[in-house]
Amino acid sequence: MQTQGAELLNRLSLHWHVAFARGRGVRSLVRWLMAFLVIAPGAALAQTKDAELKAAAAKVTDSLRTMANAMVPDRVEVSVRAIDGRVYEWRIEIGTDVDIVALAKEVHTRASDRVGTLDAWTDRLASKLFSLTEDEVKRANIDKDFNPESDFQLSVFHRMPGPIPDPPVRFKDHPDCYWASYTGSRRDPLRNEANEIIRPPSKPAVTSPIRVQIEPSRAAWQFRETINGRISITNKGTARIHLIADWPDRIRVTDPAGNHADSFDCLGHAEHGFMDSKYVYLTPGETITEEFRVFTDRAHTMLDGYHLRPGPWKIGIADSVLEGFEVEDPTTPVVVLAKPGEYLGPRIVEAISAGNMLVLIREDGTIESVDPSNCRRLGSCRPFGAERDWLVSSKDFTVSDDGRLVACLMSRWEPVSLVALFGAAPARTKVYPPRDFSLGPGGFAPSRFLPGGKTLVCLTNNNLVLIDVETGNGAPMPVPEMWVEVSPDATGAVAIKSPLVSWASDRGSDTCTITVIDFRDQKRNRKLAVKGHGELPELHAARSCVFLTDEFESSFL
Repeated sequence: MQTQGAELLNRLSLHWHVAFARGRGVRSLVRWLMAFLVIAPGAALAQTKDAELKAAAAKVTDSLRTMANAMVPDRVEVSVRAIDGRVYEWRIEIGTDVDIVALAKEVHTRASDRVGTLDAWTDRLASKLFSLTEDEVKRANIDKDFNPESDFQLSVFHRMPGPIPDPPVRFKDHPDCYWASYTGSRRDPLRNEANEIIRPPSKPAVTSPIRVQIEPSRAAWQFRETINGRISITNKGTARIHLIADWPDRIRVTDPAGNHADSFDCLGHAEHGFMDSKYVYLTPGETITEEFRVFTDRAHTMLDGYHLRPGPWKIGIADSVLEGFEVEDPTTPVVVLAKPGEYLGPRIVEAISAGNMLVLIREDGTIESVDPSNCRRLGSCRPFGAERDWLVSSKDFTVSDDGRLVACLMSRWEPVSLVALFGAAPARTKVYPPRDFSLGPGGFAPSRFLPGGKTLVCLTNNNLVLIDVETGNGAPMPVPEMWVEVSPDATGAVAIKSPLVSWASDRGSDTCTITVIDFRDQKRNRKLAVKGHGELPELHAARSCVFLTDEFESSFL
């Protein structure tokens, strides 16, 4: 979440780029600078005060670090920082070779009980650091609203010399790692990877009462329609609280019984850019209101969302936002409606040909083989499973020309997988690079089946390998380019090179260089220059020609 001044600067930068592209950059820049100076003095003043607070808090953390280092023995590293100048975040890392006997003497435990010693020692240290932080912030007189029960945070990590034999529940996921965290004066509950509490907190949380109001724009929504509205949080307590800055994006959807709706994840990685603050802060009685959106159509967005079938649902806020607060039921009901006869299943997102067969790809990752002569579905599979952070496309796999075998790569650290869409299962379900083969850093990926479906072409850096899918034996074949597009009959391949930077909005005069590789006679390899192709060229090899396309035009070579 950005301040008003930062938002105006971002808009200024965007407007300036657009204005210069239209030939009126200087005049527009002057106008925007004048507007910024007139509109944003309050924002600039707020940023100045925040900068002063952060500078003062940095001095406090320097003092805290010095005093804390005097409290701990050798092989224990201490770090502390003031988030936004307000929340003091401590990190303690206990070295593997720490003197556990000395720690046991401090807390009067048996050194042979390593976990018990670490529990007692970290509890004692947390209590000291909590009091120390509270005293130093008060002494510096830099934050009158400092709330130690929420603004003090501590995490402790220790890599043990070896796994705990017959580990208790709290160490089942990572038997050689000790972890503890504290918020305020209490030790937090410990959760496993399934988010189940496996160690209760040291004492009840010092909660702050808040009121959550969720107001959808309307109560009824169509199937796959984006749900939107406004959400408000009011601090009803007597001390300052803080919320994670992206709290409006942490919406939770449940059914009337409280069960979580099926969700889908963000596609790839979203870089949110610089945020002025990690948290937003509410003083007693203060309210913050933001807009929210819940995407319910995977094909409509790259962001995360929910698959909501027709019926009643409840909109709320994620537990990660509400933890540590006292709040009544913060959910609001909505209903999702479907039109009569509307198709509710996964839709087709791509169709490709495989010999005489048609292969369909659905939005849930299902791959289907269809006989186009009678539209009969021959079989299907979901080789990538249900948990994915991308939409499956034809670039993620290849299919044999009879539409039966699928070759795909789950990740670059795994072998190539073979799956049958129909008929008998393949003789082997995994394909590996040949022994003593120098695998490139780009991994080992399937490219295409040769006619008949018995040979699979796999690629790595500057090499391709022809693999017999029944025996797994492979024959490497070096190629002169890093990555190539293999022809359908594997008699040759093509590769493309184009400028690294060009403007997608400008036709330009870019030149792409096409390398043609003949596997039967390397002396026939040649390069072709194609002028005029833009920023996003794609190359596809056919038996006797090459198809080149970009955002402006297509060419046959």
